[in-house]
Amino acid sequence: MRSCVLPEFDPALIPVEQIPAVLAAFAAWQSALAARLMATPATIVETSIETEDRLLTVQECAERLRKSTKWVYRRTRTLPFAICLGPRSWVFSQKGLEKWLAKQRA
Repeated sequence: MRSCVLPEFDPALIPVEQIPAVLAAFAAWQSALAARLMATPATIVETSIETEDRLLTVQECAERLRKSTKWVYRRTRTLPFAICLGPRSWVFSQKGLEKWLAKQRA
C-alpha cells in the first residue's frame, strides 16, 4: 500500500482555543476520505489492494491471530496494523499483521 505523507506539525504549537476547530477539521477530512473509499467500485479497490497488501476483516484478523473478535476489537487502538475507516469500522493490513506476528515470535 502506498503511504501518504502528511505535513509534520507540532500539536503543542496549536493554541488551545483552536483545538476544537482542528479536531472538527480532522473528523471532516476522515469522513470525506471514508466516503470516497466506499464510493470507489469494489473491483478497483480490491485489485489495487491485492497487488500490494490485502485488508482483512475483523473476523479474518481474529482467525489469523487465533483470538476472538472481541479480543481484536478491544485492542484495535493498540494494534499497529489496524486501520480505522470510520466510526466502528476497522480493517487490518495483512502485511502489517504478518510483520507484527513475526516480531512477537522473535
